Amino acid sequence: MNVFKNLSIKAKLVVIILVVTTTVLSLGFTYIFIYDVKSLKNNLVNLSIMNARLVGGHCVTPLIFGDQYGAREVLSTIQNFPQLLYACVYDTNGNIFAEFGTIDRKAMIESEFVREESLFKSGFLHIFQPIIYKGERYGSIYMRVSAEKVKNTIRKDLVTIFFLLGALVLFAYMMALRLQQTISRPILELAEVTKRISGKADYSVQIKRLGRDEIGILYEEFNNMIKQIQIREAERDRAEAALRDSERKFRTISSAAQDAIIMIDSKGRVTYWNRAAERIFGYSAKEVRRRDIYKLIIPPRHRTNLKNRLNMLFGEKADYPEGKVLELECIKKNGELLPVELSLSCIVLKGKLNTISIIRDISERKKAEERIRRDLREKEVMLKEIHHRVKNNLQVICSLLSLQARYIKDRQSLSMFEESRTRVRSMALVHEKLYRSANLSEIDFNSYVESLVRELYRTYHVDPMRIDFNIEVEDVKLGVNLAVPCGLIINELVSNALKHAFPARARRSGKISIRFGRIEGGELELVVCDNGVGFPEGFDSKRSDSLGLHLVKILVEDQLDGRIEIDSKSGCEFRIIFREKGEDE
Repeated sequence: MNVFKNLSIKAKLVVIILVVTTTVLSLGFTYIFIYDVKSLKNNLVNLSIMNARLVGGHCVTPLIFGDQYGAREVLSTIQNFPQLLYACVYDTNGNIFAEFGTIDRKAMIESEFVREESLFKSGFLHIFQPIIYKGERYGSIYMRVSAEKVKNTIRKDLVTIFFLLGALVLFAYMMALRLQQTISRPILELAEVTKRISGKADYSVQIKRLGRDEIGILYEEFNNMIKQIQIREAERDRAEAALRDSERKFRTISSAAQDAIIMIDSKGRVTYWNRAAERIFGYSAKEVRRRDIYKLIIPPRHRTNLKNRLNMLFGEKADYPEGKVLELECIKKNGELLPVELSLSCIVLKGKLNTISIIRDISERKKAEERIRRDLREKEVMLKEIHHRVKNNLQVICSLLSLQARYIKDRQSLSMFEESRTRVRSMALVHEKLYRSANLSEIDFNSYVESLVRELYRTYHVDPMRIDFNIEVEDVKLGVNLAVPCGLIINELVSNALKHAFPARARRSGKISIRFGRIEGGELELVVCDNGVGFPEGFDSKRSDSLGLHLVKILVEDQLDGRIEIDSKSGCEFRIIFREKGEDE
């Protein structure tokens, strides 16, 4: 195979044509030869079987009457069959009844006399045929036929085939020598043109297309490729000019920049150092040229981390990242530590990867940030103290209402005091949650609702085994402007359900459910429902003089800027929908 690879195109085409031609001709002649041999054998077998059956039919009478002479006379009639060497008739006992010609008994092939058989063996055709008349077997006939004529014919055919095959292969070789020129010549011409182009870099050369075959297509594509190379060469020249112009602009801009611009190679050596870097670090460009940037300005504690980051940056070969920013401290020439902001980018120059570092002095910003953090800590402490004091003041109000309620004998007035106390307690609970929260502007609404419901159960002395409650609140953080009105609404609706939905005299038990979460359109939905007795017949919530329902309506429409839907088909369900508002709304 290696020898074939090293052959010229001419030789390869000739070899391919000869191999294909020889293979096809060999297969064709082999098929013809096999078919001829089979035909010769079949003809000899059919002729021999026909003679055997004919003679066997005439031997029926001699076999019936035991006339051996008559049987020999019948056998002698086939002496005109030139290939016949020997024939004999067997009786039903397998004994020779009559025979024609002579044969070595040991060379005879014994066969069962119940079946027909023909076979070629030892250069002879052996025929066995039973003699049957009217369905009854009277004996068998055996014939030995010479196959010499078949052999001679086969020999002649083989000689003829070899001569024809040789002549055709020779003819194919002559044609291959001529035909290969139509393929090899254009390819060799193309190779010569390619050598001229590569030697002189002359891309104006074009090859004339001679035909519409694959070689013609190759010529056309080669011409297109040369045109594309010309275009790219022109583009490269323009790009180089633009690159030189860009380099001039870069040096002008970097010289005027207030941030330090430093370029280093893949080994960390400085290759560019602008004027701002000289001003910030105190080193001149000549002092840092080809020096290790890590030992020059990077403190020992930052070197390993920065080297790892640069190695990661150089490792991202598919798409070099831009503007990766780090904050660290650098060392100035006088040994002073300077907080800086470092932005890293990659650039390929002359086939080599370099890193551009833009370093900004952030010492003043750090001082300002520290002042802001200090002010924020003070404000957080102050805000926590405000929430704590508001919660304490509201708790004092709750306690005063509880103390005052002890002196009230009228049940209706006492109920009003309890309702006012629970309302104040719901607001106090918001400030308590904010005081305990890490985020002073938002509370965990799920935890708040659970605490509020437990407080209402204790206030109204409700047996949790009789009235169950289910809370399904999504993980939503609410600010004070939403948490307070939502808490008051839940307080009013759950209080009403505990007082009126499950009358104790009717021994009615049930469940109160509270659901809160986001719905389609980004709005918030609060649902408070129970499976109690519901509103009395003819009740109109819009005309009701109930302070609780009136307060809920005011809170929904004025504080939440939302809408309320009431369904009393099965128990009672309040569905409140509103949108989330920012702290400044």
